[in-house]
Formats: sequence, C-alpha cells, structure tokens
Amino acid sequence: MKKIIFLTLLFLALPDYVKAYCSDQEMIRLQRIAKNINSSYNYNETNGRFQITLTNLKNDLIIYDLYDDKYYNTNEDLVFNDLYSGKHTYIIYAKNENCTEHELATINVELPYINTFYNNSECKGIENYSYCSKWVEHVIPEEIWSAKVKTYKEKFKETKTTKEKASFLQELFNNYQKYYYIVLPVVIMLFSAVIIIKNRKDSLV
Repeated sequence: MKKIIFLTLLFLALPDYVKAYCSDQEMIRLQRIAKNINSSYNYNETNGRFQITLTNLKNDLIIYDLYDDKYYNTNEDLVFNDLYSGKHTYIIYAKNENCTEHELATINVELPYINTFYNNSECKGIENYSYCSKWVEHVIPEEIWSAKVKTYKEKFKETKTTKEKASFLQELFNNYQKYYYIVLPVVIMLFSAVIIIKNRKDSLV
C-alpha cells in the first residue's frame, strides 16, 4: 500500500519536474538568439537627445532596461527615446521561466558626449584631431582640452615641416633622375673648370 502511494506521488510530481527542466540545447538556442540582437543610435539635433534602437528581437526573450528599470517582450524593434550621453545597459533574459537563472547576454551602448570646443578657432587646420571632433567619449575639462590641442599643434607643425623637407628633397632627386644627362655633364664641366683655374693659379705662384 505504501509503495502504491509513493508511486502515485512521484507520478504527480513528475510533470512539474519535467516542466522545470531547461535543456542545454534550449539554452544554446536562446543564447544564439540573444547574441543576434543588434543595437544602433541616432542623435536628435533639435532636442539634443539620443535614440537607441534594438533589432532582431524575438518573443522568446525578455529585455530589461537597466536605465529605466523596465522589462520588454516583443517581436518587433525596440526604440528608446530622449536619452542622455553615457552608458545604457540592456540585459537579455529568456522568457521561459525555467531558463532565467542567468542572463543570456548584456548589451552596452555608449552614447558619446558633444565636444563643446570642436568649433573653437584653435581647431582650425586640425579638424581631424580627436579633441577637435564633434563627439568624444567623455566630458573634457577646458584646461585639459587646451593642453592637448597645444601639444598636438606643435607636433603637427614639426611633422608638417619634416614632410615638406622630405618632399622637396624627393622632388629634387626626381628631377635629377629625369634630367641627369643634362645636369651631370654641366656639373662635371664646372668642377673641371674650377680644377683647371686652381691649377693655373698654383703654377703661377
């Protein structure tokens, strides 16, 4: 009798056990879907805010927005508006409660900061320098920006001068190669004339 009761209880508990199981194959499938999510962002010049878009979402996933502390479950693109510069994190979980012990993936989107000095007159001629670009990874204090730009301009000037000298010498060499049959005889004649004149002067002494 006791054996029958035990088997009955085991039978009743078995469906819950099966339900609570998340296979390795299912986890691999979910992780593959999670890693296939793409992120992109745009900047709104009108309000000075960013927009982040997450694509390739599936109903099998739960998206947790760490910034706003909200959860999303959708088969369509997710769009987050009016965002500030800085790091925005989205954690991906499985919708299946039996597979949610750990996150499947984490998406970090680093929204850049506007460089308030990028239109400064000191950036004229070095617009491609990172400290003169419109976007930077972090807020830059004015004293640090000024020192960086000053140092770069000095190096830029030295490099430009070196390149100009090298270019002049290269051009001179190229012209010599092109007209050596004219230049070389003239040089030889000049040296010969100098030697003859010197010898004559020496013979008169």
